[in-house]
Amino acid sequence: MSTLPDRQRESNALIRTIDVLNVARSGFAGDDSASLIDVLRRHGEVLEHITVADERRVREVIAELLSVVEQDDLDGAVALLNASMKRYCAPPQLMRHDGWPWHLHIDRGDDEPLHRWFGATGAFALANALAGRSTVPWGVCAADGCQRVFVHDDRGATRHYCSVACGNRVRVARHRARR
Repeated sequence: MSTLPDRQRESNALIRTIDVLNVARSGFAGDDSASLIDVLRRHGEVLEHITVADERRVREVIAELLSVVEQDDLDGAVALLNASMKRYCAPPQLMRHDGWPWHLHIDRGDDEPLHRWFGATGAFALANALAGRSTVPWGVCAADGCQRVFVHDDRGATRHYCSVACGNRVRVARHRARR
């Protein structure tokens, strides 16, 4: 089995978190729990069944993490993340399982309820993305009708759009409006 370097695993947790948040922002397509399961499965998570209670709790965590990524104030984002990590994260421990090499876990183990696991891994991934920066590394797309959450890597200018396509669409619309 191939293994991911630690940084790549951390990045995958961040991408998974952002993907779940974007599905939630779009209002979930069709059956809410199926959409959540689909997103998590695409990221390699093994889920058999999500109960109505699980779904409700996960939605609460999603709302909490959305409030973090909707923050453009660094200190406000830090305060929200610290509260989330205090609520969901366990003391860090090294674990090895399922063919993975030793790696850091911040959840309480395999019996952890889905919402606590997602809260711990999501908050920790966002905290890792924020650590060492002087501004928040995320935003909500400024293109009309988009509203997707994105994380940027600090290379180049500050990002305002989730993708090149959204940025181009806005620039073309501005150009046409000037003509």
